[in-house]
Amino acid sequence: MSENQTDSDSILKHFEAPDKKEIPGSYFEDLASMHAENEKCFSLSELFQGVFSKLHPLFSIDCGVLVLYNEEMNHITRAYLAEVNSGEISCTETVSDPVSLSLITKQIAEFDFPVLKSRQNWVEDFGENHCLTNHSTEYHFHCYIPLERNGRTFGTFELHNHDRELSADGLTFCCNIAEFLAGLLQVMAERETPKNQQTGAKVKRGGDPDISKSLDQLVNDLSGIKAHDQIANFIERYFCDDFNAGYCKLLIKPHPDFLINLTSINTDFQLLDLSTKGEQIAKKEQLDLWKKMEIKYILALPLTQQKKLFGQVLVGFKQPLEMSHEKAEVLKAVSSIISWPIEQLLAEERIKQLQMELAIQSAQLSAYAIHKTEETDQFYTHPVIVGNSVEMQQVFKLLDLVSSSETTVLILGETGTGKELIAKAVHDASGRKQKPMIKVNCAAIPPNLIESELFGHERGSFTGATERRIGKFEQAHKGTIFLDEIGELSLDLQVKLLRVLQEKELERVGGKTTIPVDVRIISATNRNLLEEVNAGRFRQDLFYRLNVFPVLLPPLRNRKMDIPVLAQHFLNKFAQKLNRKLQGFSKKAIAAMVGYSWPGNVRELEHLIERQILITTGNIIKEVEIPGSSKATTPTTMTAVKTIFENERDHIFAVLQSCNGKISGPNGAARLLGVPATTLNSKIKKLGLAKRHMF
Repeated sequence: MSENQTDSDSILKHFEAPDKKEIPGSYFEDLASMHAENEKCFSLSELFQGVFSKLHPLFSIDCGVLVLYNEEMNHITRAYLAEVNSGEISCTETVSDPVSLSLITKQIAEFDFPVLKSRQNWVEDFGENHCLTNHSTEYHFHCYIPLERNGRTFGTFELHNHDRELSADGLTFCCNIAEFLAGLLQVMAERETPKNQQTGAKVKRGGDPDISKSLDQLVNDLSGIKAHDQIANFIERYFCDDFNAGYCKLLIKPHPDFLINLTSINTDFQLLDLSTKGEQIAKKEQLDLWKKMEIKYILALPLTQQKKLFGQVLVGFKQPLEMSHEKAEVLKAVSSIISWPIEQLLAEERIKQLQMELAIQSAQLSAYAIHKTEETDQFYTHPVIVGNSVEMQQVFKLLDLVSSSETTVLILGETGTGKELIAKAVHDASGRKQKPMIKVNCAAIPPNLIESELFGHERGSFTGATERRIGKFEQAHKGTIFLDEIGELSLDLQVKLLRVLQEKELERVGGKTTIPVDVRIISATNRNLLEEVNAGRFRQDLFYRLNVFPVLLPPLRNRKMDIPVLAQHFLNKFAQKLNRKLQGFSKKAIAAMVGYSWPGNVRELEHLIERQILITTGNIIKEVEIPGSSKATTPTTMTAVKTIFENERDHIFAVLQSCNGKISGPNGAARLLGVPATTLNSKIKKLGLAKRHMF
């Protein structure tokens, strides 16, 4: 479980069912104690520090601020500032006592969707830059994202940079983070309502001891119920027993059989006559059911919390309900009492939803976080060759055994596995390291020239031989010769090579004298030489001469735990060569590389990393273009095709520009686009658009 999820879980510990006893003290004492208890279980500062620690390396954000407002939107109640100090991310509470809004902070509080501004913009509008409260550092680029839920702005999520504007991708991502923060602040605000709100109705319900006892019992019975269906069943029994009702229905979400809009129903209870109001309440099937049950009147009892309506209880009666003042007070008390546990369950569901959203956001953040290579304590290592896998440990073990000897080595492996690097490692660790290692690619030399290339020739030995030439074997005297792609040699040349290996002497082409040579043979091939022997394409006796100490190199797909280490090695190598400062790879990029099969092995990985360094614009390689994937780019002469997302974003932004940034009203963008203003606001946030100066 992640740290943020643990924090979210700790919130639940605070939101328990209300105490059965009265809570002594005033409203403000209760509110203060609940604030204190809230801080014990959950730290908004720690959560914001955790969020900023993920955003900073992704989008190079220098400073983040979480500003909270009071309900009247005229004071800053709290503010948290996160920034990087000496490589460490810290978060401080810059505002703990209410601070009045200045002209600049008042305008920021009035922003109804994301806004990007620069220092120059603020100076042009107000004659000064926006300076953070109780913080001396000045920033030149600012981003403001309102934290809004259900029509209330809880605060502003601010992002500040010294020398760059927040990117479009960064803005879109931060809008999603702001949605989560707004939802969390809404739940916290609802939870900070004093618990004695539900029992406050006792003051108004009169002096009838039987009624007081009945309501007390209702509070006690509801306090232990933890499920919607249990509450619905209990409410139905309560109204049937105490009010002689013939029907009861709890409505929290829209129901297909009812026409009542839960967001627009009256906050006072209503007694409705089905003969005149029935078609406004329910559909024909439900009306027929009521008629069959002889229900003629419906009492609509609202469910409210903090003066906001979130549901309704429909109670059916066969006869008109005599409504006295005392009964009206009782119904108001009942409404307040049953609203509380239902709201508790709804809040818990919202918290669970926020936890799920947080898990998704954390996964997205984690995917783009910098991958840190784990250090391993392996017994066998090598100063030049990179690899910590079990397969490479076995290779290192073989190298330790054979390098110091004079034994002939045969290196086997697919193309791109690093056979030449292994050969050089063997030579450098041998007693011949002071002498040269001569490399010969047997597949790259034409067949009519390879004998002369290996053994040399005398002057006039063939047409064009105008001077004596020293062959590769003579050049490698007292050293090492590396015969790469040995399987490509012709059978005739294999015979001559076998003689050199056996006799340790050679004759130049056109020469008559034998020349002794002292060389160590290291050969390599990507072929299966045993199959070549069986097929008659490779001499059996030469195979046994070469196959004294075989070293099999594993393909990259079989040692995937080495991919992050190799990728970081090549990143450091080419970043220095290309004068680039890169911090590393995202976890998403590493996962993509680990999931690829790498038919070209380490060589293919090396070339891919070099290309990614060239095309990466930030300081982190967030994604890699794996060959064959849909994201891999190829040169084309076709015009780039925009996605639906890009077209929608461009169209909305163009309309906003034509409306000078106005959203609602007769000449607003919402009217031109044919959508409600609230829907357009939501679209603007999701598409990562920002309000700029359009006037």
